[in-house]
Amino acid sequence: MARKNSGTAPRAKMMVASSARVAPGRRIGRTPNAAWQEQAWDYFDSMGELRFAASWISNSASRVSLTLGRVGPGGSEPVPVRETADRPLSPLEQDASRLVAELGGGPARLPEMMQHLATLIAVAGLGWILIEEDPLSPTGWKWSSRSNDEVRDTGTHWEVETGLDDDPEWDDLSWRPVATNHVMMRVWKRHPRHPDVPDSPVRAVIPVLKQLKGIDAHVNATSKSRLSGAGILFSPSEVEYQSAGDEDDDGVDGDVEYSNVDGLLNDLIDNASRAAEDPDDPAAVIPLPIEVPAEYIDSFRHMTFSTEYSETVIELTDRAVRRFALGMDMPPEAVTGMSDASHWAAWRVAEEGVTIHIAPLVRVITTAITLNWLHVNLEALDHDPVEVSKLVVYGDTTSLLVRPDKSADAIAGYENLEVSGDAMRRESGLTLDDKPSHSEFLRRVLMRSMDRNPELSSVLLPIIAKDVITSEMVEGIDWSTVNPDQQNFGVRSMDGNQSRRDQFEQAGQSQPTPLKTQAESPAGGGMAASVTTFEALIASMDGVVYRALERAGNRMRAEVGRGVPGGNVMVAAMEPSEIYTIVKPKSSQVGPLVAGAFDRVAELAVRFNVDGPELTASVEAYTRSLLTSGETHTVKALASWLVKA
Repeated sequence: MARKNSGTAPRAKMMVASSARVAPGRRIGRTPNAAWQEQAWDYFDSMGELRFAASWISNSASRVSLTLGRVGPGGSEPVPVRETADRPLSPLEQDASRLVAELGGGPARLPEMMQHLATLIAVAGLGWILIEEDPLSPTGWKWSSRSNDEVRDTGTHWEVETGLDDDPEWDDLSWRPVATNHVMMRVWKRHPRHPDVPDSPVRAVIPVLKQLKGIDAHVNATSKSRLSGAGILFSPSEVEYQSAGDEDDDGVDGDVEYSNVDGLLNDLIDNASRAAEDPDDPAAVIPLPIEVPAEYIDSFRHMTFSTEYSETVIELTDRAVRRFALGMDMPPEAVTGMSDASHWAAWRVAEEGVTIHIAPLVRVITTAITLNWLHVNLEALDHDPVEVSKLVVYGDTTSLLVRPDKSADAIAGYENLEVSGDAMRRESGLTLDDKPSHSEFLRRVLMRSMDRNPELSSVLLPIIAKDVITSEMVEGIDWSTVNPDQQNFGVRSMDGNQSRRDQFEQAGQSQPTPLKTQAESPAGGGMAASVTTFEALIASMDGVVYRALERAGNRMRAEVGRGVPGGNVMVAAMEPSEIYTIVKPKSSQVGPLVAGAFDRVAELAVRFNVDGPELTASVEAYTRSLLTSGETHTVKALASWLVKA
């Protein structure tokens, strides 16, 4: 019978080493490293190609989240075990969740352990997990991953290799016994032919690594041969070289001296020394002039003993690297590069690297943890073994999968009522936290309504100006203050009836009856408009400016995303209408950013009896000034700009 949940972390009866098992019927045993494993570690320390491959695998494994799951029907992928409002966790699931939370010593330390353990398995095919009782640890247990060289069985107890920083009590020893209460797990990748023998892809590429090392040795030997000596310079013995003598104390050149080849060498050495000390010295670029009889010029010979670089070195190196990449348990493109691959091809390679290479490696680790940690401890807590066997630790690789950019399709689907808001946010790289609050949602709806129907400004502006908008405020709008003939102006009804705008156009009128003037505009400036009409005009243009800034922000975000793997989905999300305050565009870029944003201004100007081209030019100039200066848009600034214009 399962124990009742106490609300505290489970204190399972931990196993001593003699009872820990890596497979049914087998006790943990340590065997020395095989010859190929020693070679693998030697190449790991000396060959950059192998170290890069192991780092790619281990870094990827460290980003995998270990989660509690329940075995799916028919042995399918595990289903995450999560608590919801409709389904609380059972006592068994609560204990299992706490045990999974303790893996690796906690979420902060688990990635490091996974990275180290993945390196051990990727290189040598074998690693150890040691869990020791530790009163100082928050969970009561200290986790560590160990290589096969760091553990040994003395016959009576287990010991682990220690250093100066491991435990001050054992700082003068190279080995220390493990804690009395502990668990040891031997984790290895099984050889297909001999399941008890560790296996690794490195075992098969050791001959290729030998070739690469041989090529490196050839290149190094060639370099040394070229640096060991400059060769021999043969010159005819009949030639005497003229060297200028030293200057006297009064600055007058001394007598001209004639000598054999030693004089030439002295001049060459002197000229080369001055060039090496000062590269800007003319001696570094001007040749040393020497006069010799013409019949002896062709008699000079220079013999070198250096080895020339083989033309096949690059070809052999590329071929060996390609073979190494194909032999490792990772996408070959990760080693050879994907410079010629398209965005979709790179995404496919990244996904296959996770699902085909990283996930199976992580499964080796999670299976060992499930059998030797989770199940054993849950059974020790008196839970039903049958129910316990249905729970597993599995690796969630979601964070490693870089999906293609589907934000444009998601937005289009959302606008056509085919995709939910949550799906649109997910595909756009946003989270539920980015969902607007209820008050913000209502404000956006009212602003959109006012953008389509500027005549509603007198009713909606007082509500939009509130810090918080509630449903009661919207439901309590007094529509009696608005002319009924103007409430649906420009908006076609759901049943397909003509809008007020269509009716006016058919009647030969360009606009509805203008609103009555109540008072002069407080902004002054001689604008012939009433307070209500002026406020409506400002509110309408505020929507136009906001949409122009939003359009510019989305275009800048898309431009930045072209240089980022994953597209603009991977660019840090922020309000599109405010992006220009961070990424200030150049003056030459402003035009394309706001193209098409002011097409409706002339149409709106007709409603307010304002000159359309003049209003369009004014609003566009105001928006351009914001984009080039990076200043924040406000309604007050817009009103002041339009009054001056």
